[in-house]
Amino acid sequence: MNRKNNYTTTEPIESWGKFLEVIQDLENKGKYKLSLFMTISAYMGLRASETLNLKWKDILERDSVVIYQSKNKKHREIPVHPFVKDSIIRVYRKMGSPSMENYFTRSKKYSGENKPMSVSYINRQFKIINRRYNIGLERFSTHSLRKSMVVRVLSLTTDDSYHRRLCEISKMLGHSSPEQTMKYVGIEQKHLDNLYTMM
Repeated sequence: MNRKNNYTTTEPIESWGKFLEVIQDLENKGKYKLSLFMTISAYMGLRASETLNLKWKDILERDSVVIYQSKNKKHREIPVHPFVKDSIIRVYRKMGSPSMENYFTRSKKYSGENKPMSVSYINRQFKIINRRYNIGLERFSTHSLRKSMVVRVLSLTTDDSYHRRLCEISKMLGHSSPEQTMKYVGIEQKHLDNLYTMM
């Protein structure tokens, strides 16, 4: 399976309660970087590469985070959810207050170098997490977190505001259209069509 197909077929975590359970247990077990990676990616809807490129100075005690998109040279400012802000502060202290210049996912692989973990490493850890916590997804990867955020927001959206919310999510994710977002997360057009017939 090529990378593009993997990108579009990755599954989201349907249960937000399960997601919260996993990130809390990872933190309790000292898997601070993985727990925080999952928290930031899911709550902020970030791509794995965007999350991995964040340093402590970018996220610690910040009300918003600026993400620069290399593909189109644009940037977007994303508010930091109070839960995420508290998690960042707590994990930073548990990790011994590392240098603000460090990537928060600084890898131990590169001795003495300040480099983040790789996407491939995170995905290998996700396979372990998927089994250990019985998440039950056939295709669980870093893309699952971004998709999980979309599913979570839409699940809290009322029918009369569904299409507007989808448009907002599409813009937030940097997609070219709501249709691209629908395809990305696996929403079928007929679902939206049904909303109009319910009026």
